[in-house]
Amino acid sequence: MTEDNRKSCGVFGRDDVIRHVNTQMINWHGPTGTVLTVDIQLNSVSGPVRAATGGADSKVQVWELQEDDEGVGYVQHLSELSRHDCAVNAVRFHPSDDLLATASDDRCLFIWKLESESDIPDIFATSDSLNDGEKQRENRETWNVVKQLRGHGSEVYDIAWSPDAKFIVSGTMDNASYVWDINTTRKAAILQHHKAYVQGVAWDPSNKYITTVSSDRSAIVYNTKKYDLVHRISRVKNSLGKVNREDAASKNLRMFLDTSMVDTFFRRPGFSPDGKLIAYPCGCHELETEDTGISVGGNPVSDEQMVQINVVYIFQHNNLENPVLCLPTGKSPAIAVRFCPQIFKLRESSTSLFRLPYRMLYAVATLDNILLYDTQQRAPFACINSIHYEQLTDIAWSKDGRYLIVSSIDGFCTIVTLDVDNLGQLYREIDASQCRTVTKTGTMKTTTNTISNTDSMIITNTDTITTTADTVAMATADTVDSVAMDTVDSAANSNTNTISEKEELEAC
Repeated sequence: MTEDNRKSCGVFGRDDVIRHVNTQMINWHGPTGTVLTVDIQLNSVSGPVRAATGGADSKVQVWELQEDDEGVGYVQHLSELSRHDCAVNAVRFHPSDDLLATASDDRCLFIWKLESESDIPDIFATSDSLNDGEKQRENRETWNVVKQLRGHGSEVYDIAWSPDAKFIVSGTMDNASYVWDINTTRKAAILQHHKAYVQGVAWDPSNKYITTVSSDRSAIVYNTKKYDLVHRISRVKNSLGKVNREDAASKNLRMFLDTSMVDTFFRRPGFSPDGKLIAYPCGCHELETEDTGISVGGNPVSDEQMVQINVVYIFQHNNLENPVLCLPTGKSPAIAVRFCPQIFKLRESSTSLFRLPYRMLYAVATLDNILLYDTQQRAPFACINSIHYEQLTDIAWSKDGRYLIVSSIDGFCTIVTLDVDNLGQLYREIDASQCRTVTKTGTMKTTTNTISNTDSMIITNTDTITTTADTVAMATADTVDSVAMDTVDSAANSNTNTISEKEELEAC
């Protein structure tokens, strides 16, 4: 990317990965329409690469994702979907078909289907929706509602498809999550274990678990056989910082921010594409340190002072008692985590945090920044800030990892174009039923060498999670762009892991 584009967008990290950052100044959702959600279609049956956005104007917009000769990603409008009566909080494409699920404050969840013939009428449309007096965009595609999932007790904040696309889970403001059978349009289960709004949901790609995140400062993991509660995540027993008090081992520290600490509608969690890792936003952790010279919000930390930092927690799917990683996000809390659908080969010159034969990329959206990570190192390999005037709301990857789209309350979306050649070689592409190898020609072939279901994923497994003063300094920097970015640059460009054995984040 050009130096001007890099500076204007506040991009830090690897020059060879991020090609361009484009906040496209178009009418995404009306003149003042807030964009609350975004998604990119991973497997289009026909036609272009599509993105969808939902806004406070109650509309859903479908876009064609393109790239110009200079490598700048941009969108062109395909269709406007007008069926909801209130703000649209979540849009999610079907895993493998031309279907789109949308959820709204009107308590409805609609399944839309792309019609092959543009002149097929919407049999569910009303005269009011077709003649509302508003200037309509010219639609190049026709999407019709084919399923209506009604019966939520309150506004719907987030949704997620099951990998086989037979079910959808929705999180609502009535403190419950609903599992819907798409075929019958009936509820398969109602999950009522939270005490406040459910602001984020995710479905395990291996189809074993569902996870929900609530403003009651907890996350819950359910199995998908009988939808039983497997584990509630709300407190951590061990301190990540330097412990000086005798009773520190017995502390039960709150793991998530409450509503007074973070002003957001969404807490969107994410599963890794292999289903082995779960990432949770809106995390917080208290550190006790004897080190001086560390600043929190511009204020120096004195001796033996407890400080609270914003973090993302990462758990193993088979070890939900304590997190295996705690990633600082600077002064801004995280609101969403999304993993890249592709899986990459390990870098030969670097060690890894996990006992996995591959590495995965993921993006963390805070209220005002984007942090890009891979599972082979703790530090982010890139940071993008100063792209929006208001809070971020959602984030989505394209299937090949080339594009990352971020939505914001300010009414715009940013398209980050990455250089896929410099992201690394593809290792596997995860499918719900099988592992497929990507050949050099880009075609797919089935392989019998499935990804191993190794239970012992973390390199080290001791009784405490440890951290150092450097980690605290990185976590509590006044701005993310000052989060030890020199270290991030040098580590990422040399393709080496920045974590020494002493500094490594270990499993509790």
